[in-house]
Amino acid sequence: MKLIEHNSNQLIFKDSTVRSWMIRLVCTPFLILAVLGLFLVITEKVFPSFFIIFCLVVGIFGVFWTSTQTVYLNKSQNRLRIETQRLLGTKRLEYSLENLNVRVEKTIFRVKTYSSLLKIKKEPICIVVLEIASNAQTIKISSNYSLTRNQAVEIADLIRTFLNTPP
Repeated sequence: MKLIEHNSNQLIFKDSTVRSWMIRLVCTPFLILAVLGLFLVITEKVFPSFFIIFCLVVGIFGVFWTSTQTVYLNKSQNRLRIETQRLLGTKRLEYSLENLNVRVEKTIFRVKTYSSLLKIKKEPICIVVLEIASNAQTIKISSNYSLTRNQAVEIADLIRTFLNTPP
């Protein structure tokens, strides 16, 4: 997530759009192969192979399910708004800024941060989680699971200082 705007009233973070378009670009040939394979399955009246089903699943999820998330925190309106943009639409969720807690959570995934011929260093991928205490709801704002611990802590600290909440 990248910081777009930070002032006394508004804080905006946004995922990389380049990453989601690269995933779509890689998954488009899978979708094309799946559609061609399904066309052959229908015309030849045979059962679809595992490869066609695999290409269909990877293509659909990669092209249509990949998302870019934008997080808006606005003090003047006392609102947290999260926009999730996918290829075919945008989903908007709004919450109040009251009783909002921020924490960093590790995932089971790891990313290579340093590599040489003899050493490979991997760090756990972390996500930033917003918790609304009033209705016990958790919101994960790192949708593409690409933050190292330092990046996630930096984003969480920015949100905490913006909201004037202790760590």
